[in-house]
Amino acid sequence: MMSFTTRPAWRPALAVLSRLIAALFGGYGLAVLSGWMIALLLVRFTDTTRADAVLTGMLPGFLVFACAALWTFAARDSLRAWLGLLVPAALMALPVWLLWQGAGA
Repeated sequence: MMSFTTRPAWRPALAVLSRLIAALFGGYGLAVLSGWMIALLLVRFTDTTRADAVLTGMLPGFLVFACAALWTFAARDSLRAWLGLLVPAALMALPVWLLWQGAGA
């Protein structure tokens, strides 16, 4: 006789909730970081005004947010969805911090 292990009925719902939270908050964080990095790079290395740099940095942020949301539901599991957002965010955080420190100088 075969024995089947039963999973709780709420487990798939938690996986979807985790991906939803990753898509909303992780995608937003990634979009903000990418926009911030673009704006700081424009101010630092071109003669763009801060207002124009912020607006220019915000535009790709919409694309990053949409791609991050798609990624979270295309990933094989919730852990990969979270890692697919946190690793790029961590890699962008260091240049943003360094550019931010140099922006005041």
